[in-house]
Amino acid sequence: MQSSPLDAGQKSRRGRHTTALRIISIAIIVATISGMVYLASTGGPRERFTEFYVLGQDGRAEDYPRVGRVGAPATVVVGIVNHEQEPATYRLSITMSGEEVQSVGPIVLPAEAKWENAVSFSPKKVGPGQRVDLLLYKGTGTKPYLALNLTMAVSG
Repeated sequence: MQSSPLDAGQKSRRGRHTTALRIISIAIIVATISGMVYLASTGGPRERFTEFYVLGQDGRAEDYPRVGRVGAPATVVVGIVNHEQEPATYRLSITMSGEEVQSVGPIVLPAEAKWENAVSFSPKKVGPGQRVDLLLYKGTGTKPYLALNLTMAVSG
């Protein structure tokens, strides 16, 4: 049985449609893979934040000074890591019972830079269970950007 010229034309059109669909499908797949590779290589949008932490003198998240004496220095290790995606300036204020006992800064950190140093402060008042606030200010801010606190018993 022979095919008619009409059947050959329909087969030719179907072949062109099939080829066009294959080309479009391949283009979509290539574009999708390219987009995924681009996002993976650039990391996509990143969150902006600052790490702020306090460590005991041995560099671990324990053994903070819990007992102190008026006028005698207590020391903690304070860490700041700038993940703000741009340079940032910080100031650290340590207060006890609402009164500033130590201030450090300005601390200027480029993006992704880390500052970790021992910071000493001296209690000024006697009392059990005194709250020690470590307040981190960013830029020229007048309100703390981040805050941590410890508790100390202070003798005379």
